[in-house]
Amino acid sequence: MKKGIIFILVLMFTVSWAYGDYTLNTVIDGGNPGGLNGDSDTSTTDWVEVAPPAQAVNVWSAVHTLPADFSFLFYNEPVTELKISQNGLITFDVAAADPPPDVNVNLPDATVPDKTIVAFWDEFTLSPPTGSNDRVFTKTFGTAPNRQIWFKYHSFEYSGYSYAYFGFCLEETTNRVYIVDYNYRSGTGAATIGLQYDATTAIEQPDSPNFAFLAGGSS
Repeated sequence: MKKGIIFILVLMFTVSWAYGDYTLNTVIDGGNPGGLNGDSDTSTTDWVEVAPPAQAVNVWSAVHTLPADFSFLFYNEPVTELKISQNGLITFDVAAADPPPDVNVNLPDATVPDKTIVAFWDEFTLSPPTGSNDRVFTKTFGTAPNRQIWFKYHSFEYSGYSYAYFGFCLEETTNRVYIVDYNYRSGTGAATIGLQYDATTAIEQPDSPNFAFLAGGSS
């Protein structure tokens, strides 16, 4: 397991703001948070595809429904469905229109849908279509009430990357969001990382919108 930087976003509750707020913690070479995901970083065995490959334009995936018994709060509001872009955006606002916003900027930003996880948001591929292996997968690990649902961008072609591995994880009970740099990539880019509640409320990693993945390579 080669995972590099992990951004842990923890939902905190405050008296002054009814929605709750997030705090950001950055872990270098953090491995798999909690140790639940024991799969190799590049494995697709028993992972389910939620966004298909070979996309000519940046579009949202079909709506993906979380398991009925998986309770998760985003900004202290229950969420049950999400959809995924081809460039690192995951929104619980399943009515958001195509196309997803392309060139990444600082958060908050009105082009980003409400209730969005911003996981290495960067441009759609500069040489469409995306590759035949460039898919987003999901898999659930652990047992209730301590499960994690992982979503993995697998061998992804976007921005200046010919392939990149990254993803995010939702953790029940704690309502934590993990945004994960798998530390596999070829090429360069400059990403935005964070969470956005709406056009005026968000949290972002300080190097955004110019965060670059860690060292490249395939091993």
